[in-house]
Amino acid sequence: EAALARAPRLNAEQRTIAAGAGEVARRAAEGQKNELVRLVNDLRKRTEEMRELLEQAEPAGKPDAEALGAARQKAESLAESLESADLGMALEHAKAVRGELAGRGDPLAEPGRLAGGIAADLEEALREPPLDRPGRGQLGELAERQQAAQGRAESLAQRLGRMSRKAPALGESGPALRQAGESMQRGAGAMRKGRPRAGHEAADEAADRLASLERQLREQQRADESGGRGMDREPVRVPG
Repeated sequence: EAALARAPRLNAEQRTIAAGAGEVARRAAEGQKNELVRLVNDLRKRTEEMRELLEQAEPAGKPDAEALGAARQKAESLAESLESADLGMALEHAKAVRGELAGRGDPLAEPGRLAGGIAADLEEALREPPLDRPGRGQLGELAERQQAAQGRAESLAQRLGRMSRKAPALGESGPALRQAGESMQRGAGAMRKGRPRAGHEAADEAADRLASLERQLREQQRADESGGRGMDREPVRVPG
């Protein structure tokens, strides 16, 4: 009973932490929105310039011809990704064009330079935007809560490990909690570094693992009750 009473509380706290980090990330992204619109428009123009140079290029030999053909295809995919504002995929295509043209001389050197600049700007754009002072403060508080939740998860994992000697079916609960704790640790670290998006993703992953654990504990309780014994022989206490 004690384990079942505390697992949902731990999960609820984890969901709150994840939601808080997600909200900080959303506000930061909203502040970056206008800048991204301008950047994408600029990248589209530079991509078209690069594609025109690639179409006009006359390869010096077979190796250049093969590289040129591949670069043209990948540049077309880059343009499509930018049109749909899929910056992550656009970055992959820009890197691919850059790779195809790396070390090539004229007339492929200039489109290769353009591809490199586009890739660099996309990498910068995909980094998490800087936070304002309230955002940094909120994220710092969430990092402390995440660390505390991680401690509770580790304590619960240890106790479930001891209980598994009497209830072998609980043997998988400890590892599941430790995995959740690892996600919590990553989340707390990201939050301390001012990276709300990464912190949210890790915290949300931990919450999913805790929800799975909660279902497992409920199933175990039903199995124990049907077998004439309960999980309350050894109550699990989670600090906090």
